Amino acid sequence: MKEGRGTAIALYLLAVFLFIGFLGSDAEFTTATAVALLIGVGLPTFAATRMLLKGGKGRRERQSELRARTVEAEVLRIAKAHDGKLTIVEIVSELAISQEEAQATVDSLVRQQIADIEITESGVLVYAFRDIKYLREKPSSRNILE
Repeated sequence: MKEGRGTAIALYLLAVFLFIGFLGSDAEFTTATAVALLIGVGLPTFAATRMLLKGGKGRRERQSELRARTVEAEVLRIAKAHDGKLTIVEIVSELAISQEEAQATVDSLVRQQIADIEITESGVLVYAFRDIKYLREKPSSRNILE
């Protein structure tokens, strides 16, 4: 069960509990009790309904996440064409994205341990994709228990 869904159910249960408590009480229905009923029952019900209708992440968040995954996949495709090593400039020029987006993408790939950071003698950062560098060895792979 998703976290938001569980919270929404808990809010519904709270609203029902408070409503049953109100019905079981001998309080007169005045403006003050109507306001208390609205706050105690109405607000949790409204919040729970909104949580369920929102359905977790917003559309923009999902689109942003999808774009990031797409850019990562494109970086890996480009790395394959460049023998497993890329610079930020190569990524920016081939994908027509900003330097900031390219940097964020390679930083994510480094965190995921898909890429390593190397440096040239002149100080240029190079991102090395070890699995891509060794793709040529794939046909000669063998069972790890051999």
